This record gives sequence, structure tokens and C-alpha cells, in this order.
Amino acid sequence: MKKLFAFGAVLAMASGAYAAPDVAQASQKGSLLVWPDIRVDGNWATLIRISNDGDQDVDVKCYWMDGNKNRLDFVFEITQDQPFWFDAETGNGTKKVNGFPSGPANGFTNTGGNPFLPGGAGAYFKGLLACWVVDENASEQLKWNHLSGTATVYSEAGAYEYNAYAFFVGGDVGAAFNLQPVGDGGTLDLGGPGSQFYDQCPLYQIGQFSPAGFVNPRGAGPTMTSNRLAIATCNLRLQQDWTPEWTKLHFDVWNEDEVKFTGAYECSDSWHETEFNQGTTNWDGTGALSGKPYNNGIDSGAQNFAGGTLGTYSARYRVQGIASTQCPGSEDAGILAVQSSDLAGVNHYVGSTLAAAGKIAGDIVWQTGLSEVPEGGIR
Repeated sequence: MKKLFAFGAVLAMASGAYAAPDVAQASQKGSLLVWPDIRVDGNWATLIRISNDGDQDVDVKCYWMDGNKNRLDFVFEITQDQPFWFDAETGNGTKKVNGFPSGPANGFTNTGGNPFLPGGAGAYFKGLLACWVVDENASEQLKWNHLSGTATVYSEAGAYEYNAYAFFVGGDVGAAFNLQPVGDGGTLDLGGPGSQFYDQCPLYQIGQFSPAGFVNPRGAGPTMTSNRLAIATCNLRLQQDWTPEWTKLHFDVWNEDEVKFTGAYECSDSWHETEFNQGTTNWDGTGALSGKPYNNGIDSGAQNFAGGTLGTYSARYRVQGIASTQCPGSEDAGILAVQSSDLAGVNHYVGSTLAAAGKIAGDIVWQTGLSEVPEGGIR
């Protein structure tokens, strides 16, 4: 049966939708926060806010990672009940922190024909941020389910804001169990439930959109100039000695007449972005890159997002990270996502996290600090 959708339903994307227990959500507090959509490209800027509503001061470890996999880290203290903020590009804020990568990081230039990188040195200026509570030596991750956060992404063209995905640490509750180590230092195990695990990751995400340039024949609702999706997987490698973790982003799309369109996919590593209906094939099945940078464009089935194909003003999609021979070395992966859309003629962007369902385990590997500091002198 044909369904009619109100304009509000077209634009709204659920950031607080119900999800299964022990799964990261954008509507809760946690011990680990992930922002999938950080922008400092062109005129774009991102403002990060983090709140600690607990009754103790804690140290927070953070990593930026861009689309070229440049990574920069920093640690800051957030006091009890404190709201903390910083600008992504400069690091200025409540306290000065490291800003988003503006050039090659981690001691290499991301060149030399590496097939896993989008063809060029330097920073990509778009990516993700992940933060969690650590001990004073930054050698272990700790339980502290009192963090929450937002990102405000803005430019001259408009702005949007979304909540960070929060991963809760389960197990025993009460003050006696706060600030206890969670698993082995250097690996955040997203395998919940239990005191040694963070929440699992959503298995797939569901979003809604209006095709770019498609005019509603019913005469209601604005025209969309573009629809963009930023995705972070739950298999993040943030340490210096790292290898990419690949997955295939499989898209199913439905129009208002309940017609399903399949066959759209992109090969993705731990952070990826795409604009719907911009499809230059750039993965040739051998690991080499061709066409436009792999972080843009639908590799297969781009027409599934086009108004001419869908034929309706409203559409929905489901995206899931799966193992596939089409993306060599890929594996199943949970995903976190933020969609943003540009409304033509009103100079305004809208954006939000999506609705999530299911659950799948993952992990985040990071570079720990020294567990002990020896005394000086030679004896």
C-alpha cells in the first residue's frame, strides 16, 4: 500500500531511537564517546562539547582520525560536573588541546603507492573523534559512565548538531566500581555486557532522505541539493603500528511505493564518507584506486539514490558493514553514522545520527602510555 510521508518525517532522523540493550546509542551517557562526523574542510568548522556529570575529576584520552588515517591524540582533565568544549581545527577551548590533523601525522606521509589510502599525502580535513576515560598514566581505560557530548558542525552555508554515540560499561554498579580498569590497557573491547566490556556496536543504520534535485510533485517540501553520509566503523585502529580494517557498506533503498532497490555498495575502512547519487566507480576489485578519491561516491548502484530512479520525494535506506569478495580483506563491522542534507534556496543544512538496530562486537586499539616512570640516574 502506498504511504504518504509528511515533510517532517522526510527531514527527521531519529537520534534517540530505541535500540537493543548493551548497544551504543546517541541518547545515553557512557565511558566512551565517538563522533563520526568531524569537518574542518573549506569554510566548515566543528565545535565539540563534552560533559562530565559525575562527582569526580577524570582524565579523558581522545584521538582525531581523518580520511587519510592521520591520527593525533591528546589527554585532558575534566572536573566533576564540568562542561568542556574545544574547536576541532585549532584546539582552543576550555583548555588548549591538540587540533585536528592538518598534515601528515604518525611519522609517515601516507604516500608511496599505498592502496589503502585515497591517493595523496597530507590531511583529509574530515574524519572522526573518539574519547574515553583513562588512568593518570594513560595506560588503561577506566569505567566512568558519566560522559556525554555533542558536535556542532557549521559554515557560511549552514549548520547542524548531533549527539556523540556513547558506549556504556556494564557489570557491577555503584561508586565502588567506578574508575576501575576495563579489559586490557590499549584495547577497548566492544563486546558487552559485563564490567570488562563496552557496549556493542549497532549492526546496521536506517536513514531517510529526499533525492538531490527531485522536486516534490505534490508541491510541498524544499528541494535537496545534496545528501551526505559520514560513517565510522567499530573496528578502529588508532595505534601507530596499524593495518586498515575493511568492510563493504551494503545499501538497500526503498521508495514511497515500497519498491526496493539493491546493488549499491562502497568499500570502506574505519572512516568513510559518501554523497548519495555521486557515483564514479573507484574500486577495481584489486585494491587499486581509480577515478575520484575513494572517500566520495557510490561505487556501485549510484542510480539507486537518484530521483529519476526512485520516482518519489521520500526514500529510506538501510546500510550495513559486511564481508565481501568485492572489497578484498573486508569483514563484518558495526557502524556509526551521521547524515547531513543541504536544503536548496534556504542556505541551511540539517543533520543527525540515524536510527540503529541489531548489535555486533568490535574493538578500538590505541597507543598506551608508560605504566611506570623510572627514577633518573645510573647506579
